Amino acid sequence: MTTLSNPHDAFCKYVLGRPEQAGAFLDHFLPSELVAPLDLASLTALPGTFVDPDLANHHCDLLFSAACKDGAQVLVYVLFEHKSEADRKTPLQLYRYMERIWDVYLKDKGRLPLPPILPIVIHQGVAPWPYPTDFESIVDKLPGYGLFVPKFSFYLVDLCLVNDSAFPADPILGAAFLIMKHVQRPGLAEAIEGHCLVFSGIFLHSNGLEFFKAMLTYIFNTAHAPARKEILTALEHAVPPEGGPYMQTIAESWKEEGIVIGRSKGIDIGRAKGFSEIIVDDLEIRFSSLPQPLVARIREIKDIVALKALRRKLLNVDSIEECERIVAQESTH
Repeated sequence: MTTLSNPHDAFCKYVLGRPEQAGAFLDHFLPSELVAPLDLASLTALPGTFVDPDLANHHCDLLFSAACKDGAQVLVYVLFEHKSEADRKTPLQLYRYMERIWDVYLKDKGRLPLPPILPIVIHQGVAPWPYPTDFESIVDKLPGYGLFVPKFSFYLVDLCLVNDSAFPADPILGAAFLIMKHVQRPGLAEAIEGHCLVFSGIFLHSNGLEFFKAMLTYIFNTAHAPARKEILTALEHAVPPEGGPYMQTIAESWKEEGIVIGRSKGIDIGRAKGFSEIIVDDLEIRFSSLPQPLVARIREIKDIVALKALRRKLLNVDSIEECERIVAQESTH
């Protein structure tokens, strides 16, 4: 498993560096009055980083250009802030970064007016963001001098305050932000267990396996050591067979660091029981109630590989009757 010097930077740029995923992020998190003028299909990633070198371990940034529907241009600047604590100086830091962006624009275009910049801060801290988001809040108020103080605010996406069920429905974005929110706090394993459909849905994407490998690398580099065993168990419950080889890679890497992932018949039986309950829960969420014979047949399956295959087959069923047919076929194997 690859060891990264700045895993937050690598994962954020992997997740949001693709314009289609960045567009889905903007569409989900921004208010409609900010999204409506933008042609998200025109979103283009621009090269460069504008972060102060001494903050590179705490900030990751991405810059995009977007055309407006009226023909104007907007620059969208996303700053991923992964300090353990919020920094009150963030408006000042953003002011410097925005000035650098406009400098690059002027060197390239050589003309005014400058395009507006939409600054977005994604906060990953373990506690909610406690400070105002406007520049004026960090400057002393002196009568008559307010005219000379820059007036701008940044749009804050505080992952701490986003309910786990309110993350994007897209499995890749949903899983990515769920991991970003919980990876530095207790409860990551429980968050994964509680959203098995999101994580299994990753593999329905054309680049799902590639994303899964990037996600595992991020978890390997950032998760707290005491929680790793529980995280692996949760991922094994959530992930279909395609992810198995990569799960084994991270298990072996952590084992080398002294974290032994236990294997015994009793543990496997316990895992199968837990996984069958996840399948039942998934179906009850979609169909409200299930016939007891169907529940019993699911619980009779003791092989974890068979349960994972069954869960994948049941992902897109439209009726209880179809569920019963698939479960009956699986239980006779």
